[in-house]
Amino acid sequence: MSTTEQDLLKGEGIDLTFRSRTTRVKALSSVSIALQEREVHGVIGESGSGKTTLGRVLLGRLAPDNGVVTFRGTKLADMSEASRRSFRRSVQMIFQDPYGSLNPRFTVGRTLAEVLNVHRLVPPAGEEAGVIELLEQVGLTGDHARRYPHELSGGQRQRVGIARALAVQPSVIIADEPVSALDVSVQVQILDLIRALCDDRGISFLFIAHDLAVVREICDRVTIMKKGEVVEAGAIADVYRDPAHPYTRELLASVPVIRER
Repeated sequence: MSTTEQDLLKGEGIDLTFRSRTTRVKALSSVSIALQEREVHGVIGESGSGKTTLGRVLLGRLAPDNGVVTFRGTKLADMSEASRRSFRRSVQMIFQDPYGSLNPRFTVGRTLAEVLNVHRLVPPAGEEAGVIELLEQVGLTGDHARRYPHELSGGQRQRVGIARALAVQPSVIIADEPVSALDVSVQVQILDLIRALCDDRGISFLFIAHDLAVVREICDRVTIMKKGEVVEAGAIADVYRDPAHPYTRELLASVPVIRER
């Protein structure tokens, strides 16, 4: 995979094997992927295809056996501690289960305020205003700051998860199946929010999903994985129009329609 000036977060030749005393599982095999500036890049595959593992490698939470991860042209392995702290702020993650990723004992306001405080993003006097601003950026209101996670719908909890990621002003958000647990009508709202954050604020998204219907809605490019390998990659329109791999054609044959275009 060649380097371009637009490459923001990139993995090249990633290999990763999970080992125990009795087993070896090849999770990723020679995987290469590049997320560009101001794009939503879909990563699709069935359960066990390695897409979530790839996301964690790109996030720096898993170290590959072989291969290189770079952010803005700098290898993660070569970063100083200060650079790694900056990287962790620049690359955030939102999760499939919005309820499990929020502390049930904290109000929404406290959850967001802690992020602002830890990273010293606002002075104490500006904390409440900062929380409200984050909530409004994801389509919620200041009233939601007083609620606990169990008092919110699934879509609202996912919006809070996105707001928490936005608090540190990231360049990249890795979204691990962020709409798979939501009703279809709510899925559309969250997809529209993600697309708007990319278009309006320039945040790049690595969007992990298990079906092409969701990816088709918002992604610019797509990487298709099977059993830890990349089987096809390209612009979303090209892959839909002329899929090259039998697995891609199989996926396309079962694609539902989320909404009429």
